[in-house]
Formats: sequence, C-alpha cells, structure tokens
Amino acid sequence: MTAPSTFNGGWLSEVEGGLLLQSCFRVNGAPAFAPDADHTTMSVDVLEAWAASGCPLEVAPLPDGLDRDVVLTSLPNLVEAESSTVRLHLLDHAVAVVDGEAPEPQGWPTDGTIDLDPEMHAGLEHAWALERSLTNVSQGAYVSDRTHRLGMGARLGLAAQAGPTWPPRGADVDGHPLSGGAHLQPSGTVYSWTRLIAAGAPSEFALRAPLLGGLTSMVIDLDDGPRGVFLHADGHDANVEIGGRVRLVVRRLYAQDGVLRYGRKALS
Repeated sequence: MTAPSTFNGGWLSEVEGGLLLQSCFRVNGAPAFAPDADHTTMSVDVLEAWAASGCPLEVAPLPDGLDRDVVLTSLPNLVEAESSTVRLHLLDHAVAVVDGEAPEPQGWPTDGTIDLDPEMHAGLEHAWALERSLTNVSQGAYVSDRTHRLGMGARLGLAAQAGPTWPPRGADVDGHPLSGGAHLQPSGTVYSWTRLIAAGAPSEFALRAPLLGGLTSMVIDLDDGPRGVFLHADGHDANVEIGGRVRLVVRRLYAQDGVLRYGRKALS
C-alpha cells in the first residue's frame, strides 16, 4: 500500500488493484465518520478518485449499506455491470474500489487526523437519529420526496442547462424553455461567505448547528461559469477566504420524512 494522500477530507492510498479511502476523523482515538459523512458519501469520494486516476467508471453492482440512488446520481458516468470484476467495498469507516477482493488496511495514518470532541460527536449522532425519526416534523421549508428526487441530478450530479445555467430554471429571461446541458465540474472559487450562528441557522439544521458552533455558507464561482450557494463541509476547518479554492463534495444535508437528504458542500 502506498503512503496516503488527502482527498476530499480523507486519506487515499493505492492498494493492489485499486484505491482505499479512510476517514481522517477520530473520537477518543477510534476511527469515526465526519459529522456529515457516511459510507454513501465516502463511496462517491473514492469513485471520483478512481475516475480521476483514468479508470473507467464501470463496477459490479453496488453493495448494500449505502444509498444507491445518491451514488449513481452523483456520478453520472457510473455504470453497474454484472460482468465487472471491479467492486466497491464498505470497510470500517473506509471504502475501497478494487479489481478483486477487499483490501486489508495497513493501520491508520496519523498525519492530518481530525479529533472530534466525544460529547459533540455523541450529540451529533443523537441529532441525526432524531432528524431521521418519522415523528420529527420540519419547522422550515418542506420538500416532498418527489420534489427532492426530481432535483437530485442538479444537486448531486451538477447537471446544468444550456448556457451553462445552474441551478436549472423553468425558462430563460424571455420565457423560452432551456435545453439540457453538461454536468459541471465540482470545483470553484469563493466569491463571498458568511458564518451563521446557531440561532440564525435554518430550522432544518437546528438540532446540529449548536453542536457545530454554527454553519459556514458560501457563494461559489464554479469553474464552468455559474455561481451557486453551498454550505461548508462539517467538521473541517471553515476559515475560508474570498478567492480561495474549494472542491464540492457529496455530504449529508439534513433528514426529512425519515430519509437522509444529500447534497454538495464546499471543502477548502
């Protein structure tokens, strides 16, 4: 296994036949997911790294234990093929994409470790559980599951309309319908940003914002032209600067109707 490098907030290593991505977060020295990450988000991360290395995005059917729709929508070029020997493996706070059997991690790196306060971590886990409860009622803008799914291509896959225009619009300024366009690159530059205190955070984040000390929201000039608003990924250093470079990663946003909602967040 090669020495790990950082990628999307994790440690990425080359292993025999593929890539291994391990979480860099720790609680009392034990591996943990980032506050808004899980096997679904890490699967998108490692498959993006796999594609960036020049490998085709054709894998065996995705394993149980992740949100398949989120992974497929986030990676528009991903193809599941029964005949493929390349498999995605879900490991202990890690994922791997390899042509063969699941790799054995050779210990955990220490450089770049992000330690989470145990009480905060426990509070966040409890908050996520409450959000996912069917008894939890949103006090903010309600988004039905159908509406949520209709927007997944733009939100996760960054699917734009001709122009490019993003997020998608019903029509242009003259009322003419817009045709489909390309998928935008998940990178850009900070145009502006603001720090929302816990009391000022939208109600969808009311359970977690106090534990996180507030939320950082940014306006990003995407490399392909359009401009969009994104939250900063939870748990990472959010001391962003105007003009700073960011990458848009898939992370948990909130839960509604008992279902986790995912979207792109900025990671500097």
